Amino acid sequence: MAVDVVSSDHPRLTEILQKTPASQYFRDIDQLRRSHPAFIKVWRFPLTPNQKVLSVALEDMESRPDGLFIFADYQNDGEHRIAACSLPHVSLELKADRMEFLDPETPSKISAIKQKAAKLSHNLSTRFS
Repeated sequence: MAVDVVSSDHPRLTEILQKTPASQYFRDIDQLRRSHPAFIKVWRFPLTPNQKVLSVALEDMESRPDGLFIFADYQNDGEHRIAACSLPHVSLELKADRMEFLDPETPSKISAIKQKAAKLSHNLSTRFS
């Protein structure tokens, strides 16, 4: 099974990737690379389901991308996409039919970060409008 870690350095591309399920992503990746060669980086890992860990250390990246996603090419229905840019480190377990965070607190951490970002964005837009 292919697992792609995808970095986006363009807000519009990030928006597209946030809405794209893995099955569509794997169909469209070649076109995305041709359309956005300066703004997308892909690292592919051939892994097997039930492999215990895929660990991505985001703090080691040279610069923080606009968006960072992990797509897994599972054959069953589902999003099989994780947005990971808001955390310094992500560890996943690749189950037979889905990816799961190893740290059970990770989804709530992501949610809290998104809420803070939305509140800050709202406060800034209110202040400058």
